[in-house]
Amino acid sequence: MTKKEKVREEREEFFCLCPMYPLYLLFKSFSKKREKHPDFFEHLDNARKELLLGIKSLLEDRIAEIEERKKKVTKIEVEG
Repeated sequence: MTKKEKVREEREEFFCLCPMYPLYLLFKSFSKKREKHPDFFEHLDNARKELLLGIKSLLEDRIAEIEERKKKVTKIEVEG
C-alpha cells in the first residue's frame, strides 16, 4: 500500500465516523451533474445555506447561554 493510499484510507475512516458524511457523499455525487440541472442545484445550494444558518443559530444560542452563566458568577472572598 502506498503512502497516498494509506492517507486516503485513513481519511475515509475518519469521515465514516462523522455523522455528516452521508450528506457529503450525496453532495459529491450530485456535483457531477451540476451543468445538466442548474435549477436543481440552485435550490440545493439554498438548502445547504439554510442548514448552515440553522446550525449557526444553535451555536449562537449556546454561546449566549455560556456568556450569561459567566455574568451570574460572583466572587466570594473568604476571611482568614
